[in-house]
This record gives sequence, C-alpha cells and structure tokens, in this order.
Amino acid sequence: MKKDNIKLIGLIGLIGLIGLIKSVSAQIAPEFIISWKALNYTPADYQGKSFPIQSTPVEASFDLLINNKIVDLSKSKIWWELNGTNIKSGIGEKTAYFISNGNDQMIRISIEYNGSTLYETFTVTSAKPQVVIDTRNQTKNLSLGKYSFTALPYFFNVLNSNELSFSWMNNGQKITGQADSPEQLDLSFESEGTPKKTDLNLSVSAINLYNQLELARGLLNLSIK
Repeated sequence: MKKDNIKLIGLIGLIGLIGLIKSVSAQIAPEFIISWKALNYTPADYQGKSFPIQSTPVEASFDLLINNKIVDLSKSKIWWELNGTNIKSGIGEKTAYFISNGNDQMIRISIEYNGSTLYETFTVTSAKPQVVIDTRNQTKNLSLGKYSFTALPYFFNVLNSNELSFSWMNNGQKITGQADSPEQLDLSFESEGTPKKTDLNLSVSAINLYNQLELARGLLNLSIK
C-alpha cells in the first residue's frame, strides 16, 4: 500500500475519531432547566412574568436534562446559594424558597451527579410595584359619553386587590371610584357646554393596606373631543 494512501486512511480515521468524541461530548452535556416565580399579586388575566419586589417570597426550581431526558436527582446531593450564602441543601432538593430583598439576586445550584459536581447560576430580576389605568377604548381621543376605567395593580405583596387602597384624581381634583369596587372609576362627559377639546389627566394611586411603603401611581392622559 502506498504511503500516500496510508496517510489518507490515517487522516480519515483521525477525523472520524474527532467526530465521535464531539458526538459523545454533545450527548452527555448536561442542561439545567430553570424556573422561578414571585409569589405576589398580578391581575388574573396577566400572562407575563411576575417579578418580586421588596419582601416577596420567591419559589425557584430546576430539572437536569441529559441526552434530552430529565434525569432522576432523588438521590443526588443538591446545594442552593443566594448571593453566595447557602440557603438550602439536601438529597433531591430541586426546589428552594427565599425572600426578595428588592434587588436582582444571584442563585447558584450545585449538584453531585455520577461522581461529578455540576453547577448553574441564574439571576432573579426584581421590580417595583406598579399600577396601570386600563380603559377598553383603543384610542386616547374620546368622544362625549360614559367611560369606565380600571386600576390594574402588579407585583404587590397581597393576596388580592381588596388588600389595596385606591385613590383617583382627575386634573388634580380628587374623585371617588365605585363604592363596592374602588379600583373601578366611571366618568361621564355629556355636557353640551364641554369645549371641543378638553385634556384629561387621570391618575390613580394604589397602596398596600398592610405596608404603606408599598405603593405605586399610574397616569393616563386623554382628550375629550
């Protein structure tokens, strides 16, 4: 056999070996599937992420994926760290809870698996309480008539909106929401003497009845034609 052919066969074999090593490495590479949620209030139809504020309980959990399969960690030692401090450890502990300090916080998970220690870190992003004024109208330019507005609070540390106090203002003047649902406001613009264009600055404040430092303010600018 010619030397050139031997070299070619050797090169092909080497390429094949490298490909096999890469293939095996790709198959065994672990992947952490992380999830976390803030245990605070958002409107029932809210489809987004709930973010923690100061003092919000947070639940974090994970699964380990190898070869596209979730592996059994029921016998593995797992450690959880929050900003470098251990908060939980134990066999099969795939879920941990902590209280948010109001800032973004770093979580580190360590696992003993098949004789190796695997690590993963992720950040739990914080937010501030928010309140948004919702109106069913698609435009901020309204005609004369009756309109309903709703204050939608987000990320407060309450179980429901009944634990919040709402205060409405229209162009700097205090107005009252519905007696049985203070987060709801009905306004009527029907006077023939109303100017052709009247600017309306509507605002609402929401305060946690059990924590006066937990508050937010929402604004909505409208024009009545």
